Amino acid sequence: MSSDKKKFVLCLYISGLSFRAIAKIVNVHHSAVHRFIKKYAQDNYEKPEPCEDAVIKLELDEMWHYIQNKKTNSGFGKLTAETQDNLSTGNAEIETLPL
Repeated sequence: MSSDKKKFVLCLYISGLSFRAIAKIVNVHHSAVHRFIKKYAQDNYEKPEPCEDAVIKLELDEMWHYIQNKKTNSGFGKLTAETQDNLSTGNAEIETLPL
């Protein structure tokens, strides 16, 4: 990639675009974008190391996914029904039905 294209890729990445979106814009393969961003970060930035007195924070909800199933389902997996609210704006209401 040329120098100008690399600067443009960095601007797009910093703006929040994905590797695949950037690759489509600059017409290169997404793995080339990934390799460039990774190499640029390794060459220009130092990876921060945690402090000795750093606190490790774990989200308990995520741990239950690996350790044990939760007793109640919330959201995903429940029966839902969708009703059209206003077709002109595309609004829809979603209702969770009791099992």
